[in-house]
Amino acid sequence: MKWKCMSAALSGLLVAAPGAWAAGFAIWTYDGDKAGDALGRSVARLGDVNGDGVPEVVAGAPLNEGRVQVHNGATGTRIWTRSGPDPFSDSFGWSVAGVGDVDGDGIPDVGATAPSYQAPFDTFARGRAYILSGATGATICQWEAASELTLYGQVIDGVLDTDASGVNDVAVGAPIEGPGGVVHVYSGSSCAEIWTIAGTANSPVGSAVSAAGDIDGDSRDDVLVGSAGNDTVAPDAGAAFVYSKLPLLPFGVPIMSWFGENNGDFFGTSVVGLRRNVAGGPDLDVVIGAPYFDNGALSNSGKAYLYSGGTLVYERYGGADDQNFGSAVANAGDATGDGVRD
Repeated sequence: MKWKCMSAALSGLLVAAPGAWAAGFAIWTYDGDKAGDALGRSVARLGDVNGDGVPEVVAGAPLNEGRVQVHNGATGTRIWTRSGPDPFSDSFGWSVAGVGDVDGDGIPDVGATAPSYQAPFDTFARGRAYILSGATGATICQWEAASELTLYGQVIDGVLDTDASGVNDVAVGAPIEGPGGVVHVYSGSSCAEIWTIAGTANSPVGSAVSAAGDIDGDSRDDVLVGSAGNDTVAPDAGAAFVYSKLPLLPFGVPIMSWFGENNGDFFGTSVVGLRRNVAGGPDLDVVIGAPYFDNGALSNSGKAYLYSGGTLVYERYGGADDQNFGSAVANAGDATGDGVRD
């Protein structure tokens, strides 16, 4: 299986207001508690926890002790912090996500992973994933891989309601489980695993996942999955797929597909669904990153693509060698105030 890992040694958070990038200022910053914490390795919009009308920010600091912390979106003040169950070794906070209100208390909850977690008597990492209360950080749901060495917990995201239970669900990636990686989807209402998406050696999954909305009209939300090592167009050109839990569909057959352009682009390293708002049409809008795309003479400068359904509507290139533009993409909401998600 082919799988490419990208990481950065970060040490703090920076949050900007709409238009702040053009003006050149941030509204707040927050530094990690000590060197090597890697605060900001993962960051997500959470929703309003403290009732001030401003969405909060959840951030992971997976190195050293391993922590997940929620920050006031208006001021940056830390509202709560939660350490991993196995400090110094479980990488708690490697991936974080806002998953909506799972426990019914009116406060949005947090998804978090600890991919280096080892169970008693394990020789290698097994990995864990959690849903945490947005109000307190207490555990609502907890899962761990069935075996070691799968990179379970490499990524987590809320995927809305795939089982029609009325409660949002969670997807967790394990990119080296089996021959081609697996995405595990869990019910937010029962914490039970409700379905899996398995990759193949030539189309691996598990390193990028996002909510996709209800694409096929079955009243269940679908899941957007990146397959950066997909070989359909060329070796490691990459792909991204939308999968549905609709029982009438053949198991493992995607309902939408996009493919990279060139050998080694790793298209699908990052994916995000924008819920049909950017291009203004009826189709799903998605952003897909290809961080190893070569822009002319620029090596690994990277590229990001915006699609509306199957139509490419916008593309943006990195501007320097090894910039890896597109290594991460996210839904920024309506940052410019024009009624369109950015």
